[in-house]
Parts: sequence; structure tokens; C-alpha cells
Amino acid sequence: MDDFKQTIRKWNHDILTHMIGITYLMDMQRYPEAERYCEKILSSLSSFSETFLNAASSASDKISESSVAADYLPAEFADYQKQLLAEVTEFQSLLQQKKYPEAHYKLHLLTTEFDRRRPQSVPEDDIIQNITNEVNN
Repeated sequence: MDDFKQTIRKWNHDILTHMIGITYLMDMQRYPEAERYCEKILSSLSSFSETFLNAASSASDKISESSVAADYLPAEFADYQKQLLAEVTEFQSLLQQKKYPEAHYKLHLLTTEFDRRRPQSVPEDDIIQNITNEVNN
């Protein structure tokens, strides 16, 4: 399960870092660079999606009689990965069309949705329990 949590943590970190980078480029009005950076994001999303799904199935195999994997990975997460890929492609298209105000708004929606839907490596219900366990140990 630790490998699975690490995979989730890495995905969150990588995508968040990309979102911060693209937001910076957009805020600095460096639109051609932002458009090129989308290729990096799309490549990362595509390659990491396969890695993530392999880790998820491996973790599910290891704990087949437990619902722990479901706690770490929302059922709709695979669909969200595909949606995120499509949304970043749409954002890139807005940049290519030089529709910068629309692209700024689209990026805002992307980052807000990512923050809301990204999987947490520790289920929210377990945070207090984990803190209590660490204090007691």
C-alpha cells in the first residue's frame, strides 16, 4: 500500500507543479511558452496515467479483501484523468487560437477542479486517527 500512496503523492505533486508553472507563464503573459509547456503536461498526464493505473491494480490485488484502495482512489478517478487530459488539450487549443482571456479562465477552472478532485494519499477520515496513533507511539 505504501507504493500506492507514493504513486498518488507523486501524481498530485507533478500535476500541481505543472499547474503552478503554467499559471506563472500565463500571469506573465508568456503565451507561446505556455502553449509549448502544455505539451509537457500532456505527455506527463499520458505516461503517468498508465503508471498510476498499474499501481492501483497492483495495490488492489494486494488488499483484495479490503476497501482501503477505494479510500485512496475515488471510483471516478480514472475518468477524471481522461477528463483532465481533454481539458488541458482544450486549454492548449485556446492558446493556439490566441484566445488568452478564455485561456486564463479555463486555467482557473482546471486548477480549481484539480484541487477539488485530486485523490488524497490519506483518507480525510483517517487523518485524526493517524495523528493520534503517532502521538501515542
